[in-house]
Amino acid sequence: MINRRHFIKTSVAAAGCLMAGVRCGESSTYKDGTAYFPQSLASGDPKSESVILWTRAVDPNQPSADLSVQLEVALDPSFDNPISFAGSPSLILKATAGADHCLKVRITTLEPHTTYY
Repeated sequence: MINRRHFIKTSVAAAGCLMAGVRCGESSTYKDGTAYFPQSLASGDPKSESVILWTRAVDPNQPSADLSVQLEVALDPSFDNPISFAGSPSLILKATAGADHCLKVRITTLEPHTTYY
């Protein structure tokens, strides 16, 4: 069983990896992207089928630039079985300078007692 704290840590790692943008070779290992998330990730309003995730995404090399962040959540660590976001395996979020690069999203249609990556 996954607890909320583990889900958050895994989500940060996945979002950070996607922020870094590159897979290392043919493996499913991503480069570390934690520098892009200085405040890590927070959750709120957890329910059995949903959770709100909040983060702040900043490119340390371009701190005033708007960023696109791709969020993926899967049922397996290799991300071969992603959950669907309205028919898409990922969700693109915009971290704008005008909003201090803050992102907030509610992930819905989660199954209780299910491990997510």
